[in-house]
Amino acid sequence: NSGKITNDVKDAINALKTGDKVFFKEIVALGPDGRSRNMGTISFEIVGAKSKIGTINDLMMLLNEYSQNNDWDNYSIAAIHNEKLFSFDETILNNISWNFNLHIDNKKNLEFALKWSKKSIDLYNDWTNNDTYACLLYKIGKYSEADQYEQKAIKIAKNKHIDNQTIQEMEEMLQKIKKSSPQK
Repeated sequence: NSGKITNDVKDAINALKTGDKVFFKEIVALGPDGRSRNMGTISFEIVGAKSKIGTINDLMMLLNEYSQNNDWDNYSIAAIHNEKLFSFDETILNNISWNFNLHIDNKKNLEFALKWSKKSIDLYNDWTNNDTYACLLYKIGKYSEADQYEQKAIKIAKNKHIDNQTIQEMEEMLQKIKKSSPQK
């Protein structure tokens, strides 16, 4: 009646999830000529609700759902918009960065993953996050830095006696990086 959205309506809108069906009844719209028009009933289905993510568990469940459905666009959007939830955890920073490395090609989004991967190294310097960082650097064309971090990953992995297959995969990546680097 007031032409304004009430708090009850706002709460109902915020609670919507993908797949929910919404009906608005008895809508009266004011036309450009100043006359009121009865719009009847409008209905629609929510196909991509912006979720209310409050905890790291909420985010991880959502990211897991997106990854299982190969929905990497929404995966990257959710991660970028909620990065504050995982910025303290080196493992999550590295895992999300690795998924960006594997599935995201948008350079602007890869810059987020690069930042997260570097922060992961700053929190805990290990072979896994050095390898991720090197792969991301390679993907965006920073071959010299990629070479440095892949070598570091291999050295740490060997010192920790990581399995030979993993070390061999990193050495193959290092060769790929070296072949892409401009010759001096």
